[in-house]
Amino acid sequence: MCGLSCFITSFTDSYEDNGKTHYGFATTAKDKLWPSPKDKKVKVDPLGFKDFVHGFLAVFVYGVIVCLDRNTVDCFYPLSESQHRALLVVLPPVVGVISSVVLLIFPNNRRGIGYLSLSKSSNDSNSGAEGSLRESLVHCI
Repeated sequence: MCGLSCFITSFTDSYEDNGKTHYGFATTAKDKLWPSPKDKKVKVDPLGFKDFVHGFLAVFVYGVIVCLDRNTVDCFYPLSESQHRALLVVLPPVVGVISSVVLLIFPNNRRGIGYLSLSKSSNDSNSGAEGSLRESLVHCI
C-alpha cells in the first residue's frame, strides 16, 4: 500500500489560484490537472515518460528500504548477522548512486503533494519564490 502511494504521488502537481494551493493529478493534456475547473488553464507539464521513471524509482527506493528492515529480513529471507550487516553497508550507497544518476538524467519540475509551496506569503520580506522557500525551510529547522 505504501509503495503504491509512492508511485501515485509521482503524478501529482499543484497550482496557485487566489493565494491557495490546489493539487491534482497530471494528465496527458497540456495545462490540465485532474480534477480542476474545465475552463481553468494552469501552468503544469503534461504527463510524460519521466513521470513514470520517477514513480518506478520511488517504488524501487521504498522497496530497498523495506527489504533492509530487520523484521522483513528475518521473515522473508533469513540471513546471518554478518550477511545482513554487509547488505546494510553496501546496498544503501549503491541505491543512492543509482537513483541520483537516474534523477539527474530525468529531472522533474512537479510540485506535488508533500512539496513545499513556492508561493510568496503576505508576511515574507524576501522577494519571489526563493524567499518563501527559504522561510519555509527556516521554519522547519
